[in-house]
Amino acid sequence: MKHDVLITDVDNTIFDFVDFFGPALRSMVYVLADKCNTSEIRIYEELKDVFSNTGSIEHQTVIKSLPVVRNLNADRQNEVLIAGRRAFDKTRRARVVPYSGIVEVLAELKRRGVLVVALTNAPLYQAIRRLRIELGLSKYLFGIAGFVGSERDHSEEADSIKEKHAREYDRGRQKHGLLLTLEHYELKPSGAGFQRILDNINVDIRNVYALGDSVAKDLAPAAPLGCQTIWAKYGTRFEKRNFDTLVKVTPWSADQIRKYSSSDDFSPDHIVEHPLEILNLIDGTMPSLFDRL
Repeated sequence: MKHDVLITDVDNTIFDFVDFFGPALRSMVYVLADKCNTSEIRIYEELKDVFSNTGSIEHQTVIKSLPVVRNLNADRQNEVLIAGRRAFDKTRRARVVPYSGIVEVLAELKRRGVLVVALTNAPLYQAIRRLRIELGLSKYLFGIAGFVGSERDHSEEADSIKEKHAREYDRGRQKHGLLLTLEHYELKPSGAGFQRILDNINVDIRNVYALGDSVAKDLAPAAPLGCQTIWAKYGTRFEKRNFDTLVKVTPWSADQIRKYSSSDDFSPDHIVEHPLEILNLIDGTMPSLFDRL
């Protein structure tokens, strides 16, 4: 029996990345500026340089890469590193939660026989860990596809990432029917990651849906493959202060970031203002509990 398949983005689709990352970053910057006896402006500037060089705003060794930290002796570096990470993690734990309705949606989709696969540009080990530990959603997912790792990492950092990747991959393999590591060229906005997923599942393309907050990255690449596209418009709403914090440290302008979420150049098949509306679009292979009420 062929199943319906939902290929879903994670950040700003499963949980609110902007409203987690903004406050967590501000907490970290405040501590780093205090510990390094410098200004928060300088920390933000150095963070932007590091993120531009690594191509990611979730670089695992970002604090150690900051020039203001590298100028400290080894003991002070370690002290600053621990303090900065603690500040970030404390805020992260309070704010990384699924959107309202997401747990109910994923549980019902699984009950309907829909295969849900998370597709993210984040390293696979990070995605598995976040979905499993921080969000508690692994049990609802058929599969996860994520980045194999950063080609720009130094050897010591790369080895650490490989070790983390191996541990999380082993844990994920026990829980999911599909785990895929993607090369850089397969990351969104390329359609190659979507194709890899389709190649590994026996599915009628007419029964495949792509869900995401970014029209340009999550939907437009999936449409030519035959996927029905669902714009998670709820994922484009966040606090301005948190969005402004994100802009401070990314190599992209505010307009560039907004363009990824704009539907001006692409018309999705469906638009949802709240996660629960997804259940109106995907029937699955079994009758819905909601249909019996």
